[in-house]
Amino acid sequence: MSKTMKTLKSDIRNLWNIHTGKAMLSPGDAVLGILIEPTAVCNLRCPYCPTTEKRLTRSNKLLPLDTFNRIVDLTRPVANHYVMNLYGEPILHPDIFEMLEKLRPLPVWLSTNLNYSEEKARKLASMDHCKVICSTDGHDEESYGRYRIGGDFEVVRRNLSILASGKCTVHPQFLINDENRPTIPLLAEFSQSCGVPSDNIIWKKMNVNFANRMDAGVGGKCFSPYWNLDFTADGMQIPCCMNVQKDLFVEHVDNFSTLDDVLNNPAMVEVRRNLARNKNVYASCRSCVGTPSYWRTFGKHLGGVAGGVASRLRLLKGGSR
Repeated sequence: MSKTMKTLKSDIRNLWNIHTGKAMLSPGDAVLGILIEPTAVCNLRCPYCPTTEKRLTRSNKLLPLDTFNRIVDLTRPVANHYVMNLYGEPILHPDIFEMLEKLRPLPVWLSTNLNYSEEKARKLASMDHCKVICSTDGHDEESYGRYRIGGDFEVVRRNLSILASGKCTVHPQFLINDENRPTIPLLAEFSQSCGVPSDNIIWKKMNVNFANRMDAGVGGKCFSPYWNLDFTADGMQIPCCMNVQKDLFVEHVDNFSTLDDVLNNPAMVEVRRNLARNKNVYASCRSCVGTPSYWRTFGKHLGGVAGGVASRLRLLKGGSR
């Protein structure tokens, strides 16, 4: 079965489970994104970030290598891809390149602030299975320093150019608000001057509630734990990539022996079911908008499959368009 068809099958099963109130995932059918937080420490002090504001609840600043290996060994059978960052700079981990190598041949996404040595940038550039989101957020020293406090714009420029000329896929990311919106052409010009195609640029709305404060309430549901598995630098399973607190620390990976334990431990099943009904039963989720309609996610996969089938039919008929 092709990867696309297996993903579609997993989505259909999840859609059925959501609408029938079932909260267990099948180890034989699940296709999931796996997020692992290598570090809970950063070398910058960006505003609104939970790391800067000391709103993280972590015992470890660095994920132990044996804990990382355990997470990967348990989750690899259902992994579609890995994400190697959450609330810290992943390249600060002393074992990060060993970790990235272990994840081959699956694609790996990670987000980085680019503030480190040229040697580390060249090592990252050699990772052809990595898709690197570069938190750039400025076209010159002044604009960059407004948000990326403590960073060095010239180091960012150098390392972005190194990555762009390497084997990894590079995606400069710019957080956009009303203040910097007029500079979008300059931001694009800066990326292109470093060798990055304009199509690779990520424009993202700045989220001032990134810390996920618990003093506000936004209604909604969340289906994230139906298609993701997430782990903190402590090795704790959590249901999503937001800054959840202890009310949503599910279980430590050391307590899992099998893939089914990871997917369907009683605490995770309860969280998955509750979030799909009303995310606000958990204080950590009150200010988060939740996830979009599951039908929208399902439709994206269905559209991809339909496009693939249409292409095959055109080939069978001898068409070229």
